[in-house]
Amino acid sequence: MLGTVPHTLPDIIADLYRRLADHERRTQNAKRTGTVHEIDEEKGLYRIKLGEDTDGDPFLTPWLPNQEIAMGGFKVAMGLTVGEQVDVHSETGDLTDAMIVASIQSDENPRPKVKPGQAIMTAGDKTKVQIDGSVVKITAPRIDINPG
Repeated sequence: MLGTVPHTLPDIIADLYRRLADHERRTQNAKRTGTVHEIDEEKGLYRIKLGEDTDGDPFLTPWLPNQEIAMGGFKVAMGLTVGEQVDVHSETGDLTDAMIVASIQSDENPRPKVKPGQAIMTAGDKTKVQIDGSVVKITAPRIDINPG
């Protein structure tokens, strides 16, 4: 809603300044990088720490969903962990409609060494699945196969 159209030059300038400030805020919030701060496992939602306020308290997003690779007949869900670095995206620049779109490597969570055409999945320090054109290799302290 546009509201009342200003008629005087000072009101027009004030209106333009307010609109520019709102546009800059939304542009800044369109894509933000932060770390997972809180997790609601039941709902699959996360609060992301985007920084700290002037008192040193965390600046947190509202509860946000994580974009998954697939959520149709074939589902792939990967739970994020506290401290994981992620990108948050909002088309409108309003964090209330944002979504977590990517997990990003960081010093605390480096990317596994992977060759072209290879996929590697790790869970913790002891479980690894490595897939390439000729072999699937699973390394884990225990592997359960349950037919049925």
